[in-house]
Amino acid sequence: MPTEATFIVDAPAKINIHLEIMGSRPDGYHELRSLFAAVDLADRLHVTIGAPDEGDRLRDLIGGVDDRRNTVVRAVELFRRETGSSRAVAVKVEKRIPLGAGLGGGSSDAAAMLKVLNRAAGFPLTKEALILLGVEIGSDVPFFLAGACAVVEGRGERVLPVRNGPRIAMALVVPDFPVGTAEAYRWLDLEEPDFPHKTLSRDDLIRAFLEETPERWRFFNSFSAVLFERYPLFTRLEAGFRKGGALFSGVSGSGSSYFGVFPGRREAEDCLAEIEGSFRFAGVVETLSGLPPVVPV
Repeated sequence: MPTEATFIVDAPAKINIHLEIMGSRPDGYHELRSLFAAVDLADRLHVTIGAPDEGDRLRDLIGGVDDRRNTVVRAVELFRRETGSSRAVAVKVEKRIPLGAGLGGGSSDAAAMLKVLNRAAGFPLTKEALILLGVEIGSDVPFFLAGACAVVEGRGERVLPVRNGPRIAMALVVPDFPVGTAEAYRWLDLEEPDFPHKTLSRDDLIRAFLEETPERWRFFNSFSAVLFERYPLFTRLEAGFRKGGALFSGVSGSGSSYFGVFPGRREAEDCLAEIEGSFRFAGVVETLSGLPPVVPV
């Protein structure tokens, strides 16, 4: 094994095209069923694996995120615990996915880090083993280890990849305020303690996604009501996207990002040009057919 090896990997954002929260679990998490799609907005990780005595460079990876809560650092710690690896790790993160936006950037970074570490070590862990580590980091991490589109259930640990999905162009905006996931769940627990079900089954989700046009989708997001109540901007975005020709639109995750599905990039760009507001990100993204590979440098 070489003394030092360097890799680059992109860590894509995800959009929750559908997200139903179905109730609280005994372990303190929530039961969910969601349709995830990875998109071409991505962070980029530059990772160097070195000799054990070289020392790590894992501090201040992402501005504003405490190192103790950094998902990349947590991925390194768990991989070492599981494999006994002692090789030094240096990471540089080019952060492009806004924080607190419901786009899964931290989870995607962690999954990308686990994939790099596993490759550099000669693949000691199976995909299933990596997914189990991912669950310890965050509920969205398993998705980013399994595929570019999937139905996700449980607290995020059950991932059913959806193959051959349509290529979708979306207008995506991220307002200049974040929404904390824990706070959004607290609002939901207070306002919908019994979680009245509008349930779409796993088969319903897959069939609609693969066979129906977006304007016929019955997908929804359980967080929408509490978010629209607290942030009037979402009502304006919904109206603006509808006026701009969106076939379907909604909040991703627990917010604060809002997306609209369009027939193509040009239509999405035209709509964005008419949307007024202050945003941390506003652009067109497209769904991916596969997760980005780990690339040796």
